[in-house]
Amino acid sequence: MKEIIINYIESQEEEIVRLATELIGANTVNPPGNECLAVNVVEKYFKTHGIQYDIFEKIKGRTNIVGYIGSGNPILLVACHLDVVPPGDGWNTDPFKSVVKNGRIYGRGASDNKGQMASMLVLARFLKENESKLNGSFLLVGAADEEKGSSLGMKYLLDECKVTADFAIIPDVAHNMRMIDVGEKGALFLNITSHGKQAHGSTPEKGTNAIWDMIELLNQLKNIKFKCLSHELFTPPTLNLGTISGGVATNIVAAKCEA
Repeated sequence: MKEIIINYIESQEEEIVRLATELIGANTVNPPGNECLAVNVVEKYFKTHGIQYDIFEKIKGRTNIVGYIGSGNPILLVACHLDVVPPGDGWNTDPFKSVVKNGRIYGRGASDNKGQMASMLVLARFLKENESKLNGSFLLVGAADEEKGSSLGMKYLLDECKVTADFAIIPDVAHNMRMIDVGEKGALFLNITSHGKQAHGSTPEKGTNAIWDMIELLNQLKNIKFKCLSHELFTPPTLNLGTISGGVATNIVAAKCEA
């Protein structure tokens, strides 16, 4: 069966590229998410190939889709997320219009996580065509909100929508998909606001610069030593400063700074 599946997937390369291109073209940068745009692509594919599905939304537009193939236990759940991080700088092409070059697809989400979703959709089609041979159920999830903690995605599906499984596979970007992980580090997101006192830039002594105070704090955080020990399966804890903004004009002492 393994060889049959591999040969089938390889024969569907053009279809996988087509699906990945459509998914990449759905701008689902989180925030705001708008995963409904990518769900439209998945839903159309499910309908075309007779795959039953449900759609779940905790907030309008923050859409999840779950496809069902087979029946009974055990239940294998495969989850790909449909949201992406902002494209950032350095692109030579539109990040939401995929480009195929030298055997690679370039576009926001190509490797995290829409390329994987495209491949899983083709796998779902294969399993649907061979549904009578399955000893159990296969669930394919297109999830929202993974990039911001999954409270509108997998957590919502598991805690509030009664989506359950005996086993799960998450085909995400870690180790370039060449190694199996059995766990993942958690994440803590902090928003910090520094408040100062506004004054004219020519008389800074009359104010309190919130940016300078923030810089002092951030330098302390940069040198923090984590007390917890890393688990043997994970790399050590890390720290990242993602954004910083403050002030309203170059000639005004900043009364507020956020990071």
